[in-house]
Amino acid sequence: MRIEIRRLAGAAALSAALAVGLAGASAAQDYPHDTVTLVTHSSAGGGTDVFLREMVGFLGKAMGANFVVENVTGGSGANAMAKLATSPADGSIFYGTTPTYINTSLLSNPEYDFTDLEGSRTSSWIPRSFS
Repeated sequence: MRIEIRRLAGAAALSAALAVGLAGASAAQDYPHDTVTLVTHSSAGGGTDVFLREMVGFLGKAMGANFVVENVTGGSGANAMAKLATSPADGSIFYGTTPTYINTSLLSNPEYDFTDLEGSRTSSWIPRSFS
């Protein structure tokens, strides 16, 4: 199980690095921010939180920047989305989410939703079944 998490985190780190256009090792020195924040709606210890915390080690090496995870809980993801939507669109903050917020935006009318953002990359896809 631990090996699978590392493989998944490694693949996600590679996807993230490619998504922001870092093609070579020298490009990592050109990333415009020393610290990048990964926001999640998950509580500390939740699934997305654990995944992002595992991924930061790989991302830091690949991009030459420090990565931190910030847990912004509440509103089934609405608070985290509001933080992201009101942050500068300069590559210093990204959102790690799950289908939870998609459900929130479909079933209610939050102040901010995915239409207020510009997507960067899906690093993994976990199919869900609803019955």
